[in-house]
Amino acid sequence: MEIEKSAKQAGNRELGNIIQNLSENGIRKLLTLGSGFHNIALWHDYEENNLLEQSFSLPYDIEVLKELENYGLIRSENMSLDEFISYFKNLKPFEKVWYIDSNGSYNVSPNLDQTTKFIELSLTVSQLNEQEKRTISQYGIELSENGKKAFDIIVHAVSEQIRNK
Repeated sequence: MEIEKSAKQAGNRELGNIIQNLSENGIRKLLTLGSGFHNIALWHDYEENNLLEQSFSLPYDIEVLKELENYGLIRSENMSLDEFISYFKNLKPFEKVWYIDSNGSYNVSPNLDQTTKFIELSLTVSQLNEQEKRTISQYGIELSENGKKAFDIIVHAVSEQIRNK
């Protein structure tokens, strides 16, 4: 109800409906994006056969980003997330299995506390040409105008809830 009230005050009931239909993870992601540009591909080091390699990986929560894009809350200048994912997959990434435990820690082998398994798609940087590296490293998203408004509506609704407790 607080979201609906905040959206109405902002003069955007349709956006209030979008916010109410977001998944919990969608709302969390929206709030963590805030303002600014965010690269999608994660850059990290890993060890393979006793050699230190660098790679780009797609984030494990890419589906949450797609949810936000489908609702028009994030945008990218170059291509859609689906187009970027297709581009990334066409470069033949390798798969690495990860497990997330109840504390949010990542492990390569499961244990009793593991709650989530996901497959990370990664590309070894040394196997990419300069154009591919540039395309991947420069691709990112940011909140759209509606995303910024949704962010403000959610923050306002939460602050009202806190004040009224």
